[in-house]
Amino acid sequence: MINIINLSLLSCRAVLMLVLAAASSSAQALPDYRCKIQAVHAADEGKPDSLVHGLRPTWIGTEFSVSRKTGAMTGALRNNYWSEPQVIDRGSINVNSFKAVTTLRPNEGLGRGSAVHVLVINEHLETTEKTFTFMNESEVYFGVYRHDILKASLR
Repeated sequence: MINIINLSLLSCRAVLMLVLAAASSSAQALPDYRCKIQAVHAADEGKPDSLVHGLRPTWIGTEFSVSRKTGAMTGALRNNYWSEPQVIDRGSINVNSFKAVTTLRPNEGLGRGSAVHVLVINEHLETTEKTFTFMNESEVYFGVYRHDILKASLR
């Protein structure tokens, strides 16, 4: 009788491990984010000679991709020039936002300055277009991520 109980507990553990592994691998198998910039703002944008003020039209409508696994951004915007981003939260469909942070401490890059990049993709919104915010120092980029590919893959 004790052997049957032990075998039953082992079977339950094995099933639980398989379920957790499947859930983990399905999250990793989701497509990368594809984001489109809709607005750009900066702390000094009121100055006619500010970089954002002059280049805003070139940013609007451009796209970039985000790796769900690493948080690295490629395309119109990047967050991994000198150091790799850290994914703080992988996000979930109905609960949390995807969050990645990249930091550059003084003396780590080409100069003596530091940098902070923060990306938040509102994965949890219950719409097909999810919003994102990317902060690069004093510049902030806003836009959308199309979510219909993900919704279709979960059906």
